[in-house]
Amino acid sequence: MSLRLFSTNRSRIVIILASNFLISVLQSNLASLFSLVGPEFGQGVAGLGLASSLMFLGICISEIPGGILEARIGARNAIAYMMFLCAASSILGSLTTNFSIFLVTRFAVGVGIGAAFPPVIVILTRYFKSGSEGTAIGWNSLSYNLGSLVGLAGWAILGSIMGWRLSLLLGGLLSAGVGILMVISLPRLETGLQNFKLSIGDLRLAFSNRQISLLTISLFGIGASSNITSNFLVYFLETEAKLPPGEAGLIGGVGPLFAFTAPFIGRYYDRTGRLKMWMLFSSFMVAGGVAVTTFGTTNAGILSSVLVAIGASTGYTIGLTKARQIGKSIRNEYESVTVAWTDSISLLGGFVAPVLFSAVVTSAGYSIAWPAGALFALVLVFALYL
Repeated sequence: MSLRLFSTNRSRIVIILASNFLISVLQSNLASLFSLVGPEFGQGVAGLGLASSLMFLGICISEIPGGILEARIGARNAIAYMMFLCAASSILGSLTTNFSIFLVTRFAVGVGIGAAFPPVIVILTRYFKSGSEGTAIGWNSLSYNLGSLVGLAGWAILGSIMGWRLSLLLGGLLSAGVGILMVISLPRLETGLQNFKLSIGDLRLAFSNRQISLLTISLFGIGASSNITSNFLVYFLETEAKLPPGEAGLIGGVGPLFAFTAPFIGRYYDRTGRLKMWMLFSSFMVAGGVAVTTFGTTNAGILSSVLVAIGASTGYTIGLTKARQIGKSIRNEYESVTVAWTDSISLLGGFVAPVLFSAVVTSAGYSIAWPAGALFALVLVFALYL
């Protein structure tokens, strides 16, 4: 590979990672803004739980269509269109005065995020050399976690300065800008498989694959527990520990800095294939991080943020790398479909967990809800040993 080609690919990788970064910002920024959003709509923790659950429902139901869309029109176009959907939804959410409409916009943001995720994985791995898929997905995980940091810490500060409406509006405008940048800067690596035909038999093989099923159960637990923290930690620190929004956002955002380990773990997995070891490590880190939040102190919040970020980034890096490998072994065009299937089912934890968590908080308090939330990751990982 010439130096010029390497430089070109590097700039394209940066653009792809930037789109993933913005996706994560849009997914996480409501958690840091809801202490400002809620009072305006007369909502508390239950409102945050409902908004978060609807967003994750949108993510879950759109990932498989996103994988199919990638096969039809190409990854670049699929990502750009979904960034535009996220932008329009965020802008509308910043303008509405009706909470029901606001919930619809959060669902639509989730649809855009979910449908963009499989194409991001596919196009990113194509720019890395063969055999480095785990490393590529590790970089993807790192950019996602950095987006969480900015969405939680940065948007908490922005919200306290310029209000939640302008903060959501800014996120939408940035999303539109990245979508335009992708269209004008990335080549169409594929023209879109216009003659691509879905094979029901191949899809059945992908969706019923035993390895995929057990992997998905484990990721479901990791996703459920980690999303409880990402959606409620900042709000918990603001409302229960009485920390200022900026400080609570910084605590929630410090953990994703430690996701720098994901590319190295992905590279190690490329070389060794130690699936169970890393998934077990991931689950115990996430469960420990969620459980320690019960103490309700600043230090506990920091430790929780760090442990969950390291654990979740590890689990998704290894899990999605394995899912992509299984998809390619069934049919090359299905790599995005199996990634979408694995991630969408695992993210059902992000849909179920906020509603259950907010219900437990309402009925029994945070001291019960945090340890209960840790059980998702701790118990379901053992599906891999079946």
